[in-house]
Amino acid sequence: MANFWMGLKNNPVLINELRSRMRGRRTFWVLGVYLLVLSGLMFTIYVTVYQDAVASSYYYVGQFQRSLEAASTLGKAIFYGTNILLLLGVTLVAPAFTASAIVSEKERQTFDLLVITALPARDIVLGKLSAVLVFIGLLLLATLPFQGMAYFFGGVAFTDILLAMLLLLLTTLLYCSWGLFVSSFARTVMIANMINYVAIIPMLLGVPFMLFLVGVVSAGATFSIFQHPPFPVAIALTYFILFFVSINPVSMGIASAIFVQETGNYVFSVERIFNQSIPLISPWVVFVVFALVVSYILIKATISRVARVPKV
Repeated sequence: MANFWMGLKNNPVLINELRSRMRGRRTFWVLGVYLLVLSGLMFTIYVTVYQDAVASSYYYVGQFQRSLEAASTLGKAIFYGTNILLLLGVTLVAPAFTASAIVSEKERQTFDLLVITALPARDIVLGKLSAVLVFIGLLLLATLPFQGMAYFFGGVAFTDILLAMLLLLLTTLLYCSWGLFVSSFARTVMIANMINYVAIIPMLLGVPFMLFLVGVVSAGATFSIFQHPPFPVAIALTYFILFFVSINPVSMGIASAIFVQETGNYVFSVERIFNQSIPLISPWVVFVVFALVVSYILIKATISRVARVPKV
């Protein structure tokens, strides 16, 4: 593991990508506009949510109790608002950055020069991927003061903030790995971006919509046969639904928040489902495993494709 990190630190592709990305003004403009948008969002949330929370909590006797309730509501609003915006940003930015990582080298006719160097395909791919992850990680770290505001106002535990950052980083890794894989076989940057968004956006928005439809249908008599299923059937149905919910960042975040709120646990609980006591794993744990496994497969596939180019 130490050799891996040392090799990554001395990776010439990573060093070159970071230098070219960080030296220009574009990075600082992107970071400045990004923080300005977040600041505007936080101000809007403060003006709307806090005042509404104070106005709607007048059934409390003391002003101090009303202020605590309003602050807790404000903290939750800032936390969820920030993370929703970050998730949308990662979804739009991560695939676009990695989509051009390899195919742009082909368009500039510099890919062959890169391949015939002494660098193995593994270092080329990991260097390209790491440069994007470092940049997006910088954007995520810049939001920590806003996450700290949510913790300061209350209603959000420190564990929630750490967990949200971990899941955002893994979502970034998953989308960057997919974008890099697409970049390895696409012919142009435009085609790579089209493939990325055609695949990612329907999955991001489509899975929660499908879950909503399933919930509406299952509320009727259609699923009445599953009211008292045998224990193996109940286990299979529960974990099939759990996996389907957990592989989507939006539905996973909502389901994980509900899981923590209802059970009081972050990882594991035993709940009554289909009239059976079934052990449940929190959706975020399933997403962590899914993101790591799929990212590893995509990175290995990208390395394999780059390695197919014969060296002179």
